Amino acid sequence: MSVKTVWVVTREVNDYNQHGDYFDKIVFSKKPTVIQLAEAFKKMKIEPYFNDFTSTLIFFGKLAEGGGRQDSEDTWYYLEEVELL
Repeated sequence: MSVKTVWVVTREVNDYNQHGDYFDKIVFSKKPTVIQLAEAFKKMKIEPYFNDFTSTLIFFGKLAEGGGRQDSEDTWYYLEEVELL
């Protein structure tokens, strides 16, 4: 029997209150492309704050590779493969 996995996007908030990880209901059956990630964020009305198109491309490119904090922002995203039980 093969192990079934999905790809999940989580959000982490790190400010004075030290929030933990949040699940924003973004799940893929296989590893998503940059375009699929951008479309999912748009569909969920999640708008990371960017100043320009290049920053947006960098964000989704980094997220497609696993994500994480990029600069000094308080909120960042991760893409992880998760095994289903």
